[in-house]
Amino acid sequence: MAQPPPGPGPGVPPSAPPAYPPPSSTYPPYPPPKKDYALILVVVIAIAVAIVLNAAAVYFFVLAPLRVITTRPSATFTNVQVANGVASFSVLTISAEWSPLFFLVNLQVNGASGMPESLFTAVSIVIGTDTYAVGYTDADADNGVSVGDRFQVSRAGGLPPSSSFTFSLLWTDQAVVGTAQWTTSPTVRPLITFGGTTFASGNVSLSVAAASELYDRTFYLLALSVNGTTSSPVAINAEPSWSTFTVSSASYRVYWTDLADDRFVNGGDSFLITGDSVPLGSGDYILHVLWKADGAEIVFRAFAIP
Repeated sequence: MAQPPPGPGPGVPPSAPPAYPPPSSTYPPYPPPKKDYALILVVVIAIAVAIVLNAAAVYFFVLAPLRVITTRPSATFTNVQVANGVASFSVLTISAEWSPLFFLVNLQVNGASGMPESLFTAVSIVIGTDTYAVGYTDADADNGVSVGDRFQVSRAGGLPPSSSFTFSLLWTDQAVVGTAQWTTSPTVRPLITFGGTTFASGNVSLSVAAASELYDRTFYLLALSVNGTTSSPVAINAEPSWSTFTVSSASYRVYWTDLADDRFVNGGDSFLITGDSVPLGSGDYILHVLWKADGAEIVFRAFAIP
């Protein structure tokens, strides 16, 4: 039986361990970091969105208001109708449609003005001791001031008589977009007397001798009777225009001359009655001056053409 090798003898040191190479002072390089393309894309999108939002803010808060001011529209209104103490009129033309938020309204009564107010469906304007209500109706419900939209001006107890009104539609900078003007009738009819009757070139001129009160021509109406048939009442038009009457299919004209050029029917004024660009035909004529408020006759003058 084999025996284990004998150990070192007493006093003999053990043999040295085998030599190993010294540890290396360098390590293999780390692999390059991976790029997070998703994060980069998110950052780029965020920057792009910020640029767009800043550009939009500059447009809406800086450039858009400038554009609004430079594209101010213009508007005209229909003739004002006054009934039961309320004035009504509509938008006849407007160059561009804008939201009511871009508009203001104001009112002037007998030369006294209120303060401009933003346009809403109901607006109150205070002038002196009176409060006027301005109503707005978006007739086509398009959220823009457009043709056909209606306005009403009223006051508790009715609009005051013998008063002149100017309604102003204003832009955001308070520049005038359009105006409507009217007057209310006085409560007492005036007295008017005719002077002489002048015949010339087949036409007739009637002079006004006097008027008890000075009222604007818009308070009056005219009617013309020819051989017993009377026309419908017609407004007195300002010179150089004329009022046109139709009687039994024939047309006639009446020219009003405002001697003082003050819009009032007064002494010194005259009415020229003619055919439609032709002399009057033979017959019996009557010119009637009526009070617009109630249609009552104030004065008339009869004449005949042989």
